[in-house]
Amino acid sequence: DDDDDDDEGDSNPPPPKPRLGAFMIQPLWYGGAGDDSDDNESGGGLEMLHYCPLVKGCTKLPKSDGLFWGGDPEQAQEVMKDKSFEEPLSGFSFKFFISYTKWSAAELEKEIKNGTWYMTTVSREVLFKSRDRLGSKRAKPLWTEVMDLLGEDYKQIRNNLYDDEDSF
Repeated sequence: DDDDDDDEGDSNPPPPKPRLGAFMIQPLWYGGAGDDSDDNESGGGLEMLHYCPLVKGCTKLPKSDGLFWGGDPEQAQEVMKDKSFEEPLSGFSFKFFISYTKWSAAELEKEIKNGTWYMTTVSREVLFKSRDRLGSKRAKPLWTEVMDLLGEDYKQIRNNLYDDEDSF
């Protein structure tokens, strides 16, 4: 009799909890792609920039405002619950990137001299500011804000890259 069949096979198990649920509302940033030359190296996978020194496997970035690269994002969610930090950590204390480009020191120095890249120091607050692009009070794109902070000498460069000031 079909009525005596066990209903256990008909039930759907609950969906699994998201592995990185604390970061679900974070944008995923594209960190760049190197070319195939020996001078730079392309990295793939999920990378993270953050200011949490307790994340296992992270590396402190030299000459930074307490910034760290990498580590275990699943473990980072647990560390965020630690109440001993001066300022509470949240998903917004982390930026996630797919891909990155890493140059040799000589190649990067050459590109800086040629004006391809500009060196500056930027606060953690600027780097981690929410850049939500919706609504009328949206923040400027990161590179636009950085170029503006560099002053008048960089205004023309900024205008060449981002010519429509009303777009942000």
